[in-house]
Amino acid sequence: MSGLLVKSTIIMKENLEILNERGLNPPVLLGGAALTRNYVENDLQKVYNGQAHYARDAFDGLRLLKQVLAGTDTGLSKPPSPKPVSKPQKPRITRKRKKIVPVEPPTPPFWGSRVVTGIPLSAVVPYINKVALFRGQWGVKKRGRTSREYDLLARETLEPTLQRLVKRAQHGQLLQPMVVYGYFPCNSAGDAVHVYADPEETEPLMTIDFPRQAEENGRSIADFFHTEDSRVKDVLAAHLVTVGPRATEEAQRLFNSDEYSEYLYFHGFAVEVAEALAEYWHREVRRELDIDSDDGPDIPALFRQQYRGARYSFGYPACPRLEDQAHIFTLLQPERIGVTLTEEWQLVPEESTSALIVHHPAAKYFSV
Repeated sequence: MSGLLVKSTIIMKENLEILNERGLNPPVLLGGAALTRNYVENDLQKVYNGQAHYARDAFDGLRLLKQVLAGTDTGLSKPPSPKPVSKPQKPRITRKRKKIVPVEPPTPPFWGSRVVTGIPLSAVVPYINKVALFRGQWGVKKRGRTSREYDLLARETLEPTLQRLVKRAQHGQLLQPMVVYGYFPCNSAGDAVHVYADPEETEPLMTIDFPRQAEENGRSIADFFHTEDSRVKDVLAAHLVTVGPRATEEAQRLFNSDEYSEYLYFHGFAVEVAEALAEYWHREVRRELDIDSDDGPDIPALFRQQYRGARYSFGYPACPRLEDQAHIFTLLQPERIGVTLTEEWQLVPEESTSALIVHHPAAKYFSV
């Protein structure tokens, strides 16, 4: 049996239940930043009739996959014994919203959306977060190594591998950076944001409901915009970026050819290039809005959110409802750059990412 890699935390339990209903119980490999070993081996294993294995990173997943294919013991041959049920916690109480003083909205260069193609890969590569690539995607941790040993490994192995992949992608045109982005007038109404097609419109094109932190003075993304009774139209920016379908095709080819190590290197590289493209274009948006004077002194500073405002993606802590991704598609029509949305609200090609961009200086990342 082959292992099955399930990535969406939103639909994970539903997928496992569907497999149960259809009598299909292959070993399942689960991993990613949103998962923990306890969640996989306890919560999800209770749902699934087959074996659910936790992989802490891609290389651990490859090791488990090889063991599954070889029919050897992976250390989880049967569901674990259930843990004692803890006492239910008291529900949190929603209190009054934190007051955030509005700021004068910047002036966008246009209203609506635009498509940008032909972005050279060389312009995006400097924005690759090497920590996320080396330690996250490629699974090369500092644990067990001195700083000197890790730096030597990065210099002699990881950096050359990255440069090799960049040249290979350029030569074969395997990555094709594309963007669709835009600016839209908006106003907040409680925990919702009304988005308009034009500043003169009185009827919203759509309304996006955002969740709010339940603790005292909890935050919501809606707090960062002028209210509808202020008579001031605010600005909501949005973008969707992709490196195109050839990245997915090449990753699939490597996997089907049993070139697992190269598959993991290339797939992780392509995913991080898409993230780098998002960082690169977010900087372009700040430049167009003339709010980039607050940018940090270098690109690593941008990874630490040293810039004005924030970039929020649906499915992440501040706006966790992945189904709200449909709002991005209504605003930007990313089908124009070949990106579609599955029934489970996943972007295709996989090496794509979208976000709402908030200009308010108080906008930072938070969880609800």
